[in-house]
Formats: sequence, structure tokens, C-alpha cells
Amino acid sequence: MGKQFEGVRYKELVVRLPLLDYVGARTRIGTPDAAARASECIRHLAVEAFVVLLLDTRSGLIETPSASGIGAVDSCMVEIATVFRRAIIKGARKIIFIHNHPSNDPSPSPEDIRVTKGLVEAGKILGIELMDSIIVTADSHVSLRESGCVAFT
Repeated sequence: MGKQFEGVRYKELVVRLPLLDYVGARTRIGTPDAAARASECIRHLAVEAFVVLLLDTRSGLIETPSASGIGAVDSCMVEIATVFRRAIIKGARKIIFIHNHPSNDPSPSPEDIRVTKGLVEAGKILGIELMDSIIVTADSHVSLRESGCVAFT
């Protein structure tokens, strides 16, 4: 049975994403550009979705990323526990949170900033560093770390 959220029933959904050929286990994800390329498959979706890249201590990709949440045209419910659950199971030391904006405007919303701040704090408690939070669109991306709108340390 699905969970109840604002009067709408939904089921948790995990979708295995087809990635570009160069992305595989232990691929180094050292820049926002590399992270954005690893999430190519959500750029063109008509609804918001998010992906969590699980990284080892040397920023090597631990496993093929999967969509951890799929939402509506202008929102996607993000639960901090959902973001970190797989990271804990797989022993990730770092994560990168990536979500798309179907509107094709990569500007972070107040909600994007609020969620990212929550992920930073949860990561500190769990000992899993949030390396970046990246917004992707069909033709661009914005790193919240590089933009300076959230303190990651």
C-alpha cells in the first residue's frame, strides 16, 4: 500500500537509469560537469526527479545511480532518509544530490536551498559528506556549491 501525502496515494519508486557509456563503477566524479553528465537521463524528463550519486573516499562512483524520487511538473518530494538510505547500505562516504527542473530554468528555488541545507546537516550527523547539489535542465546545470547559495562545510 502506498503512503498518504496531501490526500494523494503514491508508491515509492526506484527506477534504474540508463547512463552514458563512460559512467560505471569507480568512475571518478570530480566536478559538477562530470556529475551532471552522469545524470543525463533526467535532464529531459517532463517531471521533476532526483538522483543520488554514491561516492567512495576518492570520489569514485560506487554503483550505477538510480532515481530515488519522481514527482510532478514543478516539484518532487524529497525525504532526507530516502537520500541517505542507499548511501548507508552501500558504505558511501560522499554523495552528490542531483535533480532536474523541467521548466529549463536552472535557478535554485527557496525549496531547493532548504532541502540542500537539510542534506548538508544530515550528512554531517551520518558522516557522509554532501559534495554538491546540482540542478540540471535540458541544456545547462547549476552547482549550488559553486553558486555559493549554500554552505557545504
